[in-house]
This record gives sequence, C-alpha cells and structure tokens, in this order.
Amino acid sequence: MSQHRRPASLSLAAANAMPDRDPAERLEAAHMSAQAVVARLRDGSDPAAGERMVAAVDTDEGLDAAARLWAVASAVSLPGALWRLVALRAGVRQAPSQAAREFDAGRTRLPVAEVVAGVAQPPGPDEVSAMVDAVLRGVGDGDLDVTFERAAAFARVCSVGRAVLADGAGTTATAVEAPVDEIDRLDAELDATRLTRSASALVQTAEDLEACARRWRRHALD
Repeated sequence: MSQHRRPASLSLAAANAMPDRDPAERLEAAHMSAQAVVARLRDGSDPAAGERMVAAVDTDEGLDAAARLWAVASAVSLPGALWRLVALRAGVRQAPSQAAREFDAGRTRLPVAEVVAGVAQPPGPDEVSAMVDAVLRGVGDGDLDVTFERAAAFARVCSVGRAVLADGAGTTATAVEAPVDEIDRLDAELDATRLTRSASALVQTAEDLEACARRWRRHALD
C-alpha cells in the first residue's frame, strides 16, 4: 500500500477516469484505494474523516465514484466489502420506510441477527437510517470484522422480512379473482417476484460480508 495516499473521501476524478483504463489497472486501483481509505479512516489522525466518507456517498456523484472504484473487485475483498457497505446504505437511504418495514417483518424470525445489527427500537425509518450510517462510520472505528458482521446481520434480517412481504403480496395476488382486478393481480405478482429476487440478493450480500469478516480476522482480506 502506498503510504503517501491519504484520501479523506472518494476521489471522483480518479473514479471517473477508470472506464478507459485496463481492467487489471482498474482492479489494482480498487484495492489500492480501498486500502488507502481504510488506513486513513483508522489511523486516528483525522476524526472527521468518517463523516466525510458518509457525506461523500450521499451524492449521486459520490455513489457513482464508489461503484467505479470498488464494484469491479471480488465480493470477498476489501474493496468488495466497502462497496457492499456503501450500496446497502444507499438502498436504505433511498427507501427508509420500506427498509424499516422489512427489518420489522424479519427481526422476530432472526433474533440473534437482530441483536447483532443493533437497530434501535422501534425500527422505524430514522432508526434504520441511523444504523446504516453508523455501520459506514464503523469502517474507521473499532473492529472492521464486527462492522462487516453487523451489516451482514442487518441484510439477513431485511432479507427475511422482504421474503415475508413477498409472501403477503403473493397471497394477495392469488386472492384476487374478479376479472376487473386482473391488472392489480398481475402487479401484485410482479411485486412478489421482485421482492423474492431482491431478498435472495440480500442473502448473498450478507454471506459476502460474513466471508470478508472471517478473512479480516485472519489478516487475509486485501
């Protein structure tokens, strides 16, 4: 890792230059930037660095920069883990009420994961938003493996809740029989399918972050 690179936030200029670069160079840049960001957040010299990282990905440009920098990397890698944290937070920030409903629907079915996720009760939009903000700040605070596991637990609870909501949408679709409601029935079926697929994607995100946590503990995550 280059010791002179100390970014306080994502480099938009570097990220925007990536599409024209060789894939191997992009992958190297993903790993180098992830290592530099984590080192900067964790060296203790800049207490405001974590807040600036959170602020950086609050904009479309910052989110796009994170995607360009880190989404090219393997899921079980440091840049892959950072991208999943950023993407998980972005999903909650875009639809906090939906995320709160999903977490609430899933938390009683995964009580251990609920505790690890650490969402304040009751789990409303403000509470789940605060949790994902805290997870992203956790990259610079405490044990990084715990940060990954907390995000994974949140994703698992939401995935179960999303599946529960999908079952409810599917039941509603099946119950509608009148021809006049055919469009509503099809819409409900599409919603159920979408929720089920996205629930599976959340499970994969959780598994990736859990694998990253295990590698971090073995000093094998780069």
